[in-house]
Amino acid sequence: MRLAVLLVLIGIFLVVYVPDVGHGFLADDFAWIRQSRMSGPSDAVRLFSQHNGFYRPLVSVTFALDHAAWGLRPFGYALTNLALALATAAVLMMIARGVGLAPPAALFAAALWAFNPHGIPMALLWISGRTSLLLCLFSALAAWSVLRRHTFVAALFVLAAMLSKEEAVLLPLMLVPWTAFSREHGVRWSRRALLSAAVLGLTWIPYFALRSRTAAYLPASAPPIYRPAFDAIAVLRNAAEYADRAATVGVALLLLTWLCVRRRPALSPAERGAVLLGLAWAIGGYGLTVFLPVRSSLYACFPSMGASLAAATVIGALWRQSTGWPRRVLPIAAMLLPVVMLPIYRSRARRWVKPADLSASVVADLRSIPADQALVLHDAVGVRPNLESTFGNLMADAVALYAPGVRVWLEPVPSGWDELGLERPGPGQVVRRFALQDGRLRPVVAQ
Repeated sequence: MRLAVLLVLIGIFLVVYVPDVGHGFLADDFAWIRQSRMSGPSDAVRLFSQHNGFYRPLVSVTFALDHAAWGLRPFGYALTNLALALATAAVLMMIARGVGLAPPAALFAAALWAFNPHGIPMALLWISGRTSLLLCLFSALAAWSVLRRHTFVAALFVLAAMLSKEEAVLLPLMLVPWTAFSREHGVRWSRRALLSAAVLGLTWIPYFALRSRTAAYLPASAPPIYRPAFDAIAVLRNAAEYADRAATVGVALLLLTWLCVRRRPALSPAERGAVLLGLAWAIGGYGLTVFLPVRSSLYACFPSMGASLAAATVIGALWRQSTGWPRRVLPIAAMLLPVVMLPIYRSRARRWVKPADLSASVVADLRSIPADQALVLHDAVGVRPNLESTFGNLMADAVALYAPGVRVWLEPVPSGWDELGLERPGPGQVVRRFALQDGRLRPVVAQ
């Protein structure tokens, strides 16, 4: 029965996302692919010595592997993101079992994270969102290893998480209470726990040693949108919005469960410890991003794992205490909830599918441009999606992938064009002009 429920939930997850993933590359995708391609073993070393402002070499490794397997077919890259999400949900379920949750509650914790309408859709529908998926997977594996008392294995996964995304810098601190957890006593400190926490903290040394060999962003050198700001109002606003994205669904389901059961949850020591671990994870997961001026739903993927674990723990305790119809109906209602929310997922997917479709049609047109020509693209100003919203400032990277050797220029001229790889057509060079119309590049006829 449990296996059947698991397979049904995986099927619903695939029904929700497979029709919308992999339609095309967007913005940062082009730079990741272009910079991560490998032609030999030496290039693997290069991936750990380069940066794109951020230092995320393991993300580059996955793009290199995808390029070797799929070339420039976006659906293959999307399959990697789907696999990462499902793997993370599986590890989260193992974590929930490891802290003492019953199988239904553990499955609910994983489903609560996987079907969160905030963060997960963006991580799946935008291929560059795998930065957050890799962060989540390696962090979850680190937590699972800590629970299994495999401290050195956990340290390797912590380092891998750091090499995937910067939020993991706080992971050694987030895992400190996890080192002190036991199913018999909840969180109880000991010398062994403190030693394990110290070992996890040592991962900062190789991480910052590797990062220091590059010019990747530091807090003082990052662009303004990525530079930490300590304005109290802005931080409080971020905290409120991010709490909503990570925890609203779980809290709402918790309240609905309590209204059905009408009992105060009787938590065991292990369950109280699990709630503490989940809350510590949720708070630490936002420990860096809450101070950034830029906001992104991707930032919710990491902390929502902790929020899902905490909510599922309390809901599981309420369900254990329930009798009569709530005990029979609540599991069925929980399983059907993603189906009921399908219109919400479809609505949120449109903002990614439409530009991905535009990207696919534009790069198909680019393939026909001879290498000895210059290309001038006239964007559809005021229309979305358009070249600006689809390719961002990486049109030159897209052209380099699909039409190598072609020089590209954009009209209207974007700000900072001299840093974007754009080149004005040279004297005497053959120039082909295209305008974006109805989602395609149409030749501009000279008047």
